[in-house]
Amino acid sequence: MPTLIIRDVPEDIIGLLDARAQAAGQSREAWLRTQIAALAREVQVHTNYMIHFVQRGGFAGAVVQYNGNADRSYFIAGSRNVPQEAAQAYEEAKELVGRNALGDREAAMVILSKVSDDVYETPYTPHEYTS
Repeated sequence: MPTLIIRDVPEDIIGLLDARAQAAGQSREAWLRTQIAALAREVQVHTNYMIHFVQRGGFAGAVVQYNGNADRSYFIAGSRNVPQEAAQAYEEAKELVGRNALGDREAAMVILSKVSDDVYETPYTPHEYTS
């Protein structure tokens, strides 16, 4: 098994880690191994992403999570009327992405996939325009 070395850890932090390990009835090494594994497996809440959705010949758009809100999201209707369930799915996904709690991103993608041909995620980086 590979070895992980962490250098320059302050003495007071080592003391805190030792106290937590002792409280758990483990050695520092065993306790840290458990904590690192849990950290690596932990589900992360993502920020600054776009969920794109497309219904060929009908509508398209993106739900954007940027710095804690979904204000930069958009919905574009094609030449025909947008089904009510598609507009509702967009609003639900936008609300979830704006809230951005654990699992909201995934739930928004499921909702949009029910009314769209294509749903995919990309990172979101705002473009600053100057005149």
